[in-house]
Amino acid sequence: MKLIPEQQQNISRRAGVGVESLSQPKLVADRIIAALPENPVTAAVSAAPNGFINITLSPALLVNTITTIVTQGLLPPPLPKKRVLVDFSSPNIAKEMHVGHLRSTIIGDALCRIFEFVGHDVLRVNHVGDWGTQFGMLITYLLAEYPDFLTNPPDISDLTRIYKESKRRFDADEQFKETSRLNVVRLQSGDATCRTIWQSLCDISRKEFQKVYDLLDIRLEEVGESFYNPMIPGVIDELRNLGLVQPDEGMDIVKLPHFTIPLILRKSDGGYGYDSTDMAALKHRLFNLKRDWIVAAANATTTEEIANLAAKKVKNIVPPEEIEASAQKIGYGAVKYFDLKQHPETNYIFSYENMLNTKGDTAVYLLFAYARLASILRKAEEEKNIVLATFTAQATSLLTLATPEERALAFELLQFGDVIGTVLQELLPNRLCDYIKELSVKFTEFVTKCQVLNNDDIAVTQSRLLLCEATRRTMRQCFALLGIEPCERI
Repeated sequence: MKLIPEQQQNISRRAGVGVESLSQPKLVADRIIAALPENPVTAAVSAAPNGFINITLSPALLVNTITTIVTQGLLPPPLPKKRVLVDFSSPNIAKEMHVGHLRSTIIGDALCRIFEFVGHDVLRVNHVGDWGTQFGMLITYLLAEYPDFLTNPPDISDLTRIYKESKRRFDADEQFKETSRLNVVRLQSGDATCRTIWQSLCDISRKEFQKVYDLLDIRLEEVGESFYNPMIPGVIDELRNLGLVQPDEGMDIVKLPHFTIPLILRKSDGGYGYDSTDMAALKHRLFNLKRDWIVAAANATTTEEIANLAAKKVKNIVPPEEIEASAQKIGYGAVKYFDLKQHPETNYIFSYENMLNTKGDTAVYLLFAYARLASILRKAEEEKNIVLATFTAQATSLLTLATPEERALAFELLQFGDVIGTVLQELLPNRLCDYIKELSVKFTEFVTKCQVLNNDDIAVTQSRLLLCEATRRTMRQCFALLGIEPCERI
């Protein structure tokens, strides 16, 4: 990069060197180091010949970090508190949840857990698709197939079959299509027959969705598209009074700068569409719910089938005596982690073989590392009679961090708060996955090269057990934020 004269002068003024010195990076680095005040963070600072600055952290900083973790737990970074709404999952009534909904559900839940951890006021909203054209289609089909629907309700639990049949007729029969569109308008206008059939469809779908949410330990508040229907006319009037609504071939639309496709607030048949609902939802969330921050976790095999099949496949890699206790935790955790470790905007191939791999960047590997960690702490008490609770309060004086592996692990623990801040800034839970993976690697290197229990120095054992406990607590907190339940024994 070539600096213009003004940039050179600005940099040289801040670094306390002349413009001619910018061609000597080592000199600039030396001046920066000389200007650093005494502080509790750095133990040593040096400049490399190429101008890079090497910093050695103070051992006291690392020791104090571990002491805080083992005595107080993981503390969230101090951030201004906000009122947050996370819109996620959002399946469609009368349709099965698919892998896209699975991804939105898992990512949205993780974001909610992290927002809640730092103290934000969080609303978890499930904006289900319970309104629109498909219901006119379904209502028309059900009234044609079961004319006495209201007096003799049929079994309509097989919604997938019903949806496919109604969609086939909708695409093939113009009269059926027109009647369906009229039934949408009747539904939105409060027609009793349409509302009764609609409610039956919603109730059946809601039960199926809840099965998936229970399996994955997901909490949501359903606020579907239908909730906003009574608000839409007022929102359209408000936008019209602001001069934003234009008539267009019988429709009411809003043209937005930089977009070629307008928002359709009212269709030519008088009905409302997704844009109408979204405008009403946005106003309600901002002004009625007074949210400062609205986050939308955007979106074949069914989701429930994916979760259950993963749990079954885990039984091939878990010892028989631990199957019942561990299979579901590992299986559901594997599904979640495999999704969360990806960048939300990146496509990937859904693979049971990859997600259940016992090596590499998988929940299985991480959960095995956590179980190994828990086993060390358990054996210390059961086999060595070393009770961690009896010396935790003296952690500051007991911790030594004498080896490179101990210091590397302690340094990784130090970064937890910064990682949480980065996740919230970027809204990327995969950053937390990267962190717990690296933490697990550092722990594995530590226990491979540093004897924890099998050494003759009790002081060293106590120090390393404290380091293990801090790592265990940090990993457990990361799992909790990702919605994964760890196994104490595998």
